[in-house]
Amino acid sequence: MASPVITPRPSRSIAGPVVLILIGVLFLLMTLGVLNRYSLLELYSRYWPAVLILWGVIKLIEHERSKQAGLPARGIGAGGVFLALFIVLTGLSATQFVRVWPNIKDHIQIGDNEDFEDFFGRSTFDYSDELSKEFPVGGTLRINNERGAVTINVADDSHMLKVSARKKIRAEKREEADRYNEKTKPAITVNDKIVTLNANTQGAGDKGVTTDIDVYVPRNVGLVITDRRGDVTITGVSGNAAINHQRGDDLM
Repeated sequence: MASPVITPRPSRSIAGPVVLILIGVLFLLMTLGVLNRYSLLELYSRYWPAVLILWGVIKLIEHERSKQAGLPARGIGAGGVFLALFIVLTGLSATQFVRVWPNIKDHIQIGDNEDFEDFFGRSTFDYSDELSKEFPVGGTLRINNERGAVTINVADDSHMLKVSARKKIRAEKREEADRYNEKTKPAITVNDKIVTLNANTQGAGDKGVTTDIDVYVPRNVGLVITDRRGDVTITGVSGNAAINHQRGDDLM
């Protein structure tokens, strides 16, 4: 009686575990503070096809080794198909989200003291700045603030412009917030009779910086205020005021 032919079983694929290890390393970097949640999302949105390429290369190597050893090659399997679909769907979703997020975030508000970025788990760090500049007689003040409230009051000294800035920066840790703070210092520039106050909230890029500024000006100054997101309050100023913003209230 002939002995039954035993077909050797192919070895298990390591493609799935390697991909899981790679994803686990990224999440470990996030929990250690090396990457914040949004940075991890950005990284995944750009490089998720590399995960599929890595998985495919591993499967190809395993297929060639099985052929050389005379063993049947293991197919992708239901688990592999599910993993590939998961990577593709989450990758495409992350890519689309990162593309549209800069255009929609300034139109989203969760509550009076909350912001959508809080859902990324960032802490809030507070900073302050004081600025002053001699104001030219008959001059016009231009204020640019991407994100934060602007409050205008009449100064005690009619020849000086004084600014008090209160800044909130969202970051994973204090060292990161300190770097963003140095890049987002408000600045005053003078060109003849045009004085420009720039809150500079975009100085560190798209980093969740909000600056509320209290500005003390001569009574008869002309104002041109651009504030994309924040209330504008003007008290006691008799000069003309032009306000341009996308979201917030005007109180005069």
